[in-house]
Amino acid sequence: MIEEFLKLKSFNKKDVGVFKNWLPEFLAFLRKVFNRQHSAKMKLLKFHLMTHIPSDILKWGIPSAYNSATGESNHKMLKRRSKKTQRQVNLMEEQTGVRYVENLAISRTRQDMVNTGFVYQSVEARDLEDEDTQTKFSGHSYYLNSQGIYDITTSGSVAKLSEWHDMQQLDSIFTFVKEKILPHIDGDQIKISTKIRHKNVIYRGDPSFKKSLWQDWAYCDWGEDGICPVQILLFLDLTCLKSENIAINGVILEAGCKYALIHMIKQPLHNDKGNSIFRANENSRIFFKAQKMIDNDTMAPTLACISIDSIVGPCIAIPYDLNALTNKYFLFLKTRSAWPNILVDVMKEGLNKNMII
Repeated sequence: MIEEFLKLKSFNKKDVGVFKNWLPEFLAFLRKVFNRQHSAKMKLLKFHLMTHIPSDILKWGIPSAYNSATGESNHKMLKRRSKKTQRQVNLMEEQTGVRYVENLAISRTRQDMVNTGFVYQSVEARDLEDEDTQTKFSGHSYYLNSQGIYDITTSGSVAKLSEWHDMQQLDSIFTFVKEKILPHIDGDQIKISTKIRHKNVIYRGDPSFKKSLWQDWAYCDWGEDGICPVQILLFLDLTCLKSENIAINGVILEAGCKYALIHMIKQPLHNDKGNSIFRANENSRIFFKAQKMIDNDTMAPTLACISIDSIVGPCIAIPYDLNALTNKYFLFLKTRSAWPNILVDVMKEGLNKNMII
């Protein structure tokens, strides 16, 4: 009866007054029925807190507005993780956090493998030949000419100069494209897109997403140099590029292609022997640490273009040094080709051990 009463969406103050006078009688009856004699007897916190319900309704409103059931249910996840520790008081918090990060990393990695077709869930099993490999461009559109970067509007009104979340990034991109790419275009403007669907994976390079930015990381195939993480800033339609090929920061742009404008890291993931170049920890098995390539003239991350076809899959990147003036350091999950072996090793070793990732 009390439970149904507390579920009401509104209360009459008179009814709350009646409830306040009746509740002590009910608690007294409850105490006689249980008559708990061991430990603290009936001097329990939860029993006492019931006496505050009427005054809390008058002060804070309906109980459903501050129901703690959702938050309490989240404790179950932490309790499961804590059971896989050494159960020592001084290590419990740290090891519970490690267990959580391990499970999160494995879950995210497995989901990425499913999304990119690296592995398939039984309920989603399908033939690779049925994959839609066509690249589709969407999202917001801009165009860049010698005067600036403009929003493309559907109303037919006068074009408006773009105002991105990071205007310093806008200036650097505009200068880069204007000086290095625009002179080689058969025309006077370049179309910019903020979203693509490539090999059934969505990538976003949106410099002005809901008063912020959404710039995904991806793995890029650099040929002999191996696989390298890149951050996608936006997408350029360079199908109108003149016939001659141009080279920008070691990348040759070809006519008739669409490109992603990116930030690069200093080195590829692995050396010529296949060993990881970067490690977040000397015992790290899943994560490694890297730094963006910095332009010596501007002291900002180096800009480059890559063909959409060179993107081989999504990448998970996390800022490593949050106190840095520029986000130069990042933690990455290792390249996809190493994921299955890593997961098998982790499963064999068992998550109940204090494994450093």
